[in-house]
Amino acid sequence: MAEVHGKTGRVQLAASSGAAELDVNVSDWKIRRETEYARARTFDTASGIKTERKYAGFTKDSGSFEGFMISGTGVIFSTLDGTTGTATFTSGDATAYVGIIVLANVEVSNPVDDLAKFTADFEVEGVWTDPA
Repeated sequence: MAEVHGKTGRVQLAASSGAAELDVNVSDWKIRRETEYARARTFDTASGIKTERKYAGFTKDSGSFEGFMISGTGVIFSTLDGTTGTATFTSGDATAYVGIIVLANVEVSNPVDDLAKFTADFEVEGVWTDPA
């Protein structure tokens, strides 16, 4: 399992009308990269040699992020678990990781100056555009 992390990004959850329902300016993020492998085994009865090959399959990327809300229109935070949104995470060398994520374990607090701090875990849904 590989891990990538960074300090900047943006997560947007769009309403069915297309207007942003929630916009979070990300200040810290982490992506855990996992790949499922399929194994193919063969056994040659004449020589007695057993071979095994691994083939890369689907990826199961997940991660977490935290940041401060830029805007939120009609957001009911208790219903955000399971919501999909578009995420753009940028690493220190300006490499962008972009994709659709599904939110889980959403927490909102306002620790300083009435700013809403937003933390969540996520799973990547579908294709994840990255430099790898």
